[in-house]
Amino acid sequence: MKCIFKKINPDICINCAGAANVHASFKDPLHDFNLNVGLIVSILEACTFSNRDTRLIQISSAAVYGNPESLPINSNLEARPISPYGVHKYISEVVVSHYGLIFGLKTCSLRIFSAYGNGQRKLFLWDCFNKLNFSKTHVTFYGTGYESRDFIHIDDIATQIRLILENSKFDGEVYNVANGKEVRIKQIVQLMLEVLNMNINVEFTGEFRPGDPHNWCADITPMLNWGYKQSVSIENGVTSYVQWALENA
Repeated sequence: MKCIFKKINPDICINCAGAANVHASFKDPLHDFNLNVGLIVSILEACTFSNRDTRLIQISSAAVYGNPESLPINSNLEARPISPYGVHKYISEVVVSHYGLIFGLKTCSLRIFSAYGNGQRKLFLWDCFNKLNFSKTHVTFYGTGYESRDFIHIDDIATQIRLILENSKFDGEVYNVANGKEVRIKQIVQLMLEVLNMNINVEFTGEFRPGDPHNWCADITPMLNWGYKQSVSIENGVTSYVQWALENA
């Protein structure tokens, strides 16, 4: 890792590596820790011994918040993760911030909310599509359907990363990356049914899986102050995603 950094001497490093499966983190917490904490330590070490002027962005997760008591969620809110994955993402933020304090590295962490986009073969939209597309009459989902997420398309994530690169001081800050809009799970299911032109029975079991938060909606004031505007609506994003999934299922 250190040799690679010495050769390319990057101005910017965006760490997107790591595990991204909340439920798997309950089955093998050590593996999740190694991927979400161990890897970023190696990257920080490489920056420390090669180019301390590298601006490092750590991709974290809204999972650090757990179940917040109120919405929208400000990035200053105390972290209360409810899964090993959320704990490890928070630890990675602390490690990144303190490497900045101790070694003078330029860092920040991004708490990505519910990311989606064409090419994604995991998480809720992928699971939802497969359940609906391969069902004939009846589909069941966890929860009540009134749980909410703050969905953000990959194109808009890229836009917010660009805004951070242009505006952040890289002094260990933490940013929410989202749209500041609360979308119910039932809305996503209904939207997919409409795009698929299906009329089947959908049931929500009321059962909650460990690690699943109830409601999310982010405060994205810094992004709005920097001129951020959502470019992909949830309706257009889900429609495009379903069309891609039909071609690649």
